[in-house]
Amino acid sequence: MHRWICGLLIIGFLTACTITQPDPAPTSLPPTETSGPPTTTSLPPTEVSGPPTPTLVAEPILFGEVTFDGRECTVEGPEEVPRGVYYFILNDESDKNLQLWVNQIFEGKTFEDLLAWQDEPGVYVPPPTWIEHPRSTYSFEVERTVHFFDQAGNYAILVGGYNPSSLWFCEPFRVVEVEAE
Repeated sequence: MHRWICGLLIIGFLTACTITQPDPAPTSLPPTETSGPPTTTSLPPTEVSGPPTPTLVAEPILFGEVTFDGRECTVEGPEEVPRGVYYFILNDESDKNLQLWVNQIFEGKTFEDLLAWQDEPGVYVPPPTWIEHPRSTYSFEVERTVHFFDQAGNYAILVGGYNPSSLWFCEPFRVVEVEAE
């Protein structure tokens, strides 16, 4: 009796552990009725190598140069630009290894409000809820990060670092709607 139960358990175990492979998907469609000779349409491969690479919808435009000397930053660039895709050149003359960031300041707030948010220049503070980082991506075309200024409004240029955390507010600028000609 025990042998019979053990035999059923072994057969059940082996059946449950059997791996069956699904039928492979066809790599081409069957011929279709047309006025010409029969043809076969190939399906594209289904392999995915990762997320799609973002493509730029417009050629990035140089906004200007931002120079940081260790105490303050200066911006050589316009005070107002039309909506578009821009990049900046950062000249970090300090030993801090800083990065350049751009934030949009929401309606009702100003660059002066942003300056008042920070106790003293260089001290990192968490961002307030009334600013937002616009879309950006690295562009191999210009070998820099490009920023997508999709919305008209007030923006701020900042430089900062992570080791140790630091933050300097440089200058404001405005993005405007482009009027149709």
